[in-house]
Amino acid sequence: MAPLITLVAVTLLLRLAGAAGMSGLRSWHMSLRGGLAAMFFLTGASHSRQCARTLLP
Repeated sequence: MAPLITLVAVTLLLRLAGAAGMSGLRSWHMSLRGGLAAMFFLTGASHSRQCARTLLP
């Protein structure tokens, strides 16, 4: 559930930044790219932390 919330929240925040004047984020395509990047980062960070806990004493 957390990755989905991250995807939606970051996409909307980037979309708002585009509406406020950041020309690179005016399209949904670019805002969604940032949302997906944040979602994948969150997922990867949580999985790598779990692996580190099980592998390290």
